[in-house]
Amino acid sequence: MGLLDKAGEIDKKPTAKAVPKAKAVPKAKAVPKAKAAPKAKSPRQARVRVKRERPTRDFPSEFVAAGKTNRAAAWIVNFAWNWGILIAVMSLLIFTGTGDMTWPLIAGLLLPLSNVLFIPAKFGRNIGEFVSRTKYVSWKGGKPIFLHGIMTNINTPMLFLGLGFLAISGIGNSSSDGVDAQMITLCLICLAFPISEYIFKRVVGRENNQGMWDKMFGAYLVHHVPTGKETGWLARLESLGEFGAKRIAKIDEKRSAADADDDS
Repeated sequence: MGLLDKAGEIDKKPTAKAVPKAKAVPKAKAVPKAKAAPKAKSPRQARVRVKRERPTRDFPSEFVAAGKTNRAAAWIVNFAWNWGILIAVMSLLIFTGTGDMTWPLIAGLLLPLSNVLFIPAKFGRNIGEFVSRTKYVSWKGGKPIFLHGIMTNINTPMLFLGLGFLAISGIGNSSSDGVDAQMITLCLICLAFPISEYIFKRVVGRENNQGMWDKMFGAYLVHHVPTGKETGWLARLESLGEFGAKRIAKIDEKRSAADADDDS
């Protein structure tokens, strides 16, 4: 019975209760950092726009404007030099059908190129200006931009091209092909250059005898006084002005005498 008694005593002993597990303490949430207050922007100062005064581009006071006779002499000489041979060669080809005219055509093209590009680039003036003792100056008193010399000589070739396009456009012909609209368009574009130059000189540039390109580039045609220190080719070109000056002086004398007779 001893074993049974011991077993009963064991059953009567209170059993130890299981200790409940401790609940996990929730982690404290990180407190978000307060955003820094944006810095107050300083008000931008309004930019004061200073209006630039445009230069007046008036005639430079240290020069004397070229006279009417000098202007006419410069134009006549330049026209004869630039286009005289070319007009003669083209006339012979059209009306007489002369044979090979290659070399005269080359000479006719080299003369205007030399007078528009090479001679002004080297000496600052063209043949007509040397003969008439004139030159172009800008409103600042120096040489105008090189492009001015090219554009002032573009009217004559544009006139020839316009007339050429008009001749081959079919206007006035009795053929059934009609009129070529493209040729007419090219004709109008080419003729717009000399026509606009003529109108501008008569209406806008009458005060200073400026053409459209003169006004655009701020250039004026003035008298030129040689320094007497010219050498080489420049001296030879300046000698052309002596002949031109004598002829211009005679023309001016005749004109002034005619004006005096009219006044009396």
